[in-house]
Amino acid sequence: PNAATPGGEEGYGDTAVCREALELLAVALTLCPQALDALNKDKAWQTFIIDILLLSRSRSIRATGTEQFLLLATKCCAGSRPLLFFITLLFTVLGSTAKEHAQQSHEYFQLLCKLLNYACGSQVSVPTAEALLNNEIQWLKSVRDAVLKAGGGGGTGTAGSGDGTAPDEALLEGHLGVTRELLAFQPPE
Repeated sequence: PNAATPGGEEGYGDTAVCREALELLAVALTLCPQALDALNKDKAWQTFIIDILLLSRSRSIRATGTEQFLLLATKCCAGSRPLLFFITLLFTVLGSTAKEHAQQSHEYFQLLCKLLNYACGSQVSVPTAEALLNNEIQWLKSVRDAVLKAGGGGGTGTAGSGDGTAPDEALLEGHLGVTRELLAFQPPE
């Protein structure tokens, strides 16, 4: 029952149940959008989202969370409130939890980029897009400076950790993706 998957992931049965539960949760919230509005105000719900995306050791659970949270943010109810909630929530942990769990951050960044892309394509205004873009540019500059200071060597440390090494590859790729999506909000010059 709890045998390893062919890919070596332990607790396959538990993982399958968790994935099914996330899918069922998304269906239930889609059928009752006012419940999503109430949940979005609950700190435990916000923690749950971040825990699924960044703290789960199972990549398949993180991927399922990404899929289901994207559906909730974009298809659950009319209006942009759920979309902006998810974007705002994900940005609140960008410099902390995402950095601390950089090796597990691929799905987190994937969801954030998809949400930003959807917002831009749907002409949903993200009021802080310019400030967020400036923060991303500053982060990228600090990484560049740290790498140059270290002599161009590519380590696997985290940016801003003071150890002079390059950030984790997933973290760097994620920040570059977020920067690209935020650039789309800028007017052509």
